[in-house]
Amino acid sequence: MSGPNVDFGAGELQVRSRSILAGVSIGAEIPSSPTFSLVPAAGLAYVAERATLEIPGSPKETLRETYGIVDAGIGVVFNQRLTVRISASIPVGIDEASSSLGLAFGVNF
Repeated sequence: MSGPNVDFGAGELQVRSRSILAGVSIGAEIPSSPTFSLVPAAGLAYVAERATLEIPGSPKETLRETYGIVDAGIGVVFNQRLTVRISASIPVGIDEASSSLGLAFGVNF
């Protein structure tokens, strides 16, 4: 990804970045009744990021970061049609990173 580029008068700071994520997740349905099911899930991912900063006339600077992400969540399925999923993503191996919480809704066909 390129940008944003910043013009600060003496030249333009050019920014390029790349992120690669690979992971695995697993989940299984736990039927509770004909109209209600729980679907717990968990996952692990590896992330590699690189950003390159360049000002014309100066050497390039490259920043690299690798870390992991642990995901956990549970979906609640109603009448085999509507799913509500609550999840948490926790970064590991990276300083000052924040966890995130998610809420998703899905319609099953």
